[in-house]
Amino acid sequence: MPAWKKAGNLLVSEPSALKELLDKDIAHVLIDLRDAREAQNGYIPGAVSIVPKDLAAAKDKFPADKSAPIILYADKLDEEAFRTVRAWGFGNTSLLNGGIAAWIKDDGKTETGKLASTISYLPKPRPGEIAIEEFKAIAEQGSHDKLILDVRESDEAMNGMILGAVNIPESTIKGRLQELPKDSIAHLPTKNSFLFFRNCSEYPWKRAWQSSMSIIPTLRSNKRTTKVLLLWPISVRT
Repeated sequence: MPAWKKAGNLLVSEPSALKELLDKDIAHVLIDLRDAREAQNGYIPGAVSIVPKDLAAAKDKFPADKSAPIILYADKLDEEAFRTVRAWGFGNTSLLNGGIAAWIKDDGKTETGKLASTISYLPKPRPGEIAIEEFKAIAEQGSHDKLILDVRESDEAMNGMILGAVNIPESTIKGRLQELPKDSIAHLPTKNSFLFFRNCSEYPWKRAWQSSMSIIPTLRSNKRTTKVLLLWPISVRT
C-alpha cells in the first residue's frame, strides 16, 4: 500500500473509516462534490460543498498541512477530483467508497440545509498525546515534574538533543527504568508532531510509532512514572 499510495494511485476510504474520524473527533477535511442544491437534501456532517468545476480554483482553501486527511465524495467515485487534490501534495487524499449512497446504507448520519463553504482544519492531540505548543514550552522553559525522554540510539542522540532531555535507547529501557525521576511524565515519539521537528527524516515516523507502542507498557508498569504522553522523537538542534 505505501508504494501504491506514493505513486499517486486512487485510494478509497470506507464509510466505517469516516465514521471513526467523526466519532473520535479526529481532524479531517470532507468535501461534498455534488451540486449544492442536491447536497442540501442530505449531506455528511462536517462536509464542505465544492463542486468539481470549482475545485481547482479552491486550492487556497485547503489546509497548509499536506498530511491532512482529505476525503471526497459524491454520488459516484470522481477520479478526476481525486487526482486534482492529490496533485497538490495531499498524500492522504481518498474518495469515499460507494459515495453518499454507501454512507447512508451503512447507517451514516446526514444533515440537511446549507453546507459550509469554508474548510476548517484544526488538528487536536489524541488521548495520550500533547500539542506541539505544550511540548515546546516544556522544552524551552523546563519543568520540575515532566521529563523528555529521547529513545533513539546513543549515536543518533549525539547529533543533537533538546536541553534537559534524557537519552535512554529503546533497546535498554527495561533495564534502566530506575533512571527515570519519580512521578515524571515521559515523552515518547509519535507521528502526531512530525512537522515540528524538521530534521527527523532519518527516523521514519512509522518506526517511531511502533517503537512507542512497544515501550509504553513498560513505562506504565513502572511505579516511578505516573503518566506517559507521546511526541515525535527528539532530533533538533540543542
